[in-house]
Amino acid sequence: HLAVALGTPVVGLYGPTDPQRNGPYSHEDIVLRNARPEETTHRRGSNYSAAMLRIPVEQVVAAVERRLGLA
Repeated sequence: HLAVALGTPVVGLYGPTDPQRNGPYSHEDIVLRNARPEETTHRRGSNYSAAMLRIPVEQVVAAVERRLGLA
């Protein structure tokens, strides 16, 4: 929410949370998510998510570079 208010580019990393529900608001922002459908949850309090671990660092770096117009 704050990023949108300030016009800050966003690359959102989503584990079990559905980005359709909690995702970035700008159509220019990038969502990375490698969760399986059965992992989707809106519960709070989970300390571990295998879905987050399935997002490779290289994919994050590439997305950040794209979002910032560096790629």
